[in-house]
This record gives sequence, C-alpha cells and structure tokens, in this order.
Amino acid sequence: MKNDYARTSLQTPPNYDTEGMERVYADMESEGRAWLNEEGVPRDLHVFSRWADLRYSHQGSEVTVAFGATKVSGEAIHEVIQEFQTRHEQLYGFALDQPVEIVTLRLAASGAVGSVDMPRRPDGLDAREQAIASQRRVFFNEAGGFAPCNIYDRDRLAPGSSIDGPAILEGMDSTVLINPGWTGQIDEYGNCIMEPSK
Repeated sequence: MKNDYARTSLQTPPNYDTEGMERVYADMESEGRAWLNEEGVPRDLHVFSRWADLRYSHQGSEVTVAFGATKVSGEAIHEVIQEFQTRHEQLYGFALDQPVEIVTLRLAASGAVGSVDMPRRPDGLDAREQAIASQRRVFFNEAGGFAPCNIYDRDRLAPGSSIDGPAILEGMDSTVLINPGWTGQIDEYGNCIMEPSK
C-alpha cells in the first residue's frame, strides 16, 4: 500500500530554510502515518521515503530526486543538490554551474502488507447435478443450431466439478459459457478452467 504527498516549499539559495523544510516533511509523515493506521497497517511496517523537486534558478522544469537523509540539514541539502546535478546530466546531457532551487517536497508513505491470498471455495458445496438451476435451448454454431443446455448456479459448484459443454455457469459477478466440445473444471478457488473435451 502506498500514498504520495507533496507540498510546495520554494527554497532559494543560499538561504534554504532547513527547519521549515523539516516541519513540512514531518507534517506529511504525520498524514501518512494516520492514513496507514486507518488502513490497518501495523506501525512497524510503516515506511516513509522523502523526495524533492529541484530546478536551476528561474527555470521551468524540475527534476525529482530522492532526499536520502532522515533530517533536513545543510549537509543533506548539499547531497540532494549533487544528486540533482547528476540526474539532470543523465536526463538532459548537461549540468550547469548555477544556483539550484528546491520547489516541492514529497513524501511516499507505504506499508508492506504482504501478498493477499485468494479465498478458497468453502466446504459443503454441491456436485454438478445438484447445482443445475434450469435448462434451456441455446444457439451454438458448433451444434449447428439450438441445443439443450444446462444452466448451473456457479456459486454452488464444488471444487473438482467437471462440466461438459454445452453449459452456462451463472454467478453473481460473471457468466461462463462452455461451448460444445469443451469441458470446464472448477478449481479450489472457484475458477473455471476450460479445455477441449477428450
């Protein structure tokens, strides 16, 4: 989970306001921490990374670089300006010997929540014969016209159910069509895996 925050904080050389910049970062971190707490991410999994948009004085295009230090200081600003110079040269093929402005401070708040497991189908679902909801005639090119077709309640089908086409599986979120000559196999997650019939 990740959320980005940004605040305009124009800083012109040589009088960079280190304390003011630190307050801005601290405010954004508080916002990010509140959001992560609201999302249920444990505090020990909160991760914050600082970034800044820099530009040469009076130019219109900024370059975003990592603000690696955990606290704003004169030395940290010197390092981020060096990073800006390197990145500018990579992007545009040159770096200039002129003052650098800090335009925007950015913070990324993230929480490592791990992978999300797909829910498995519950026990006690129906075998395919018990999951038939109705039957009707459906047109299939493969059958040369209309053919009798079982309509299954997809949400009732137990894992391992094998259904030969023609068939229709109706569920709350989707409908699956199994054409003649195909077989659908319901897996442990409720997916219908289709293969040509043997």
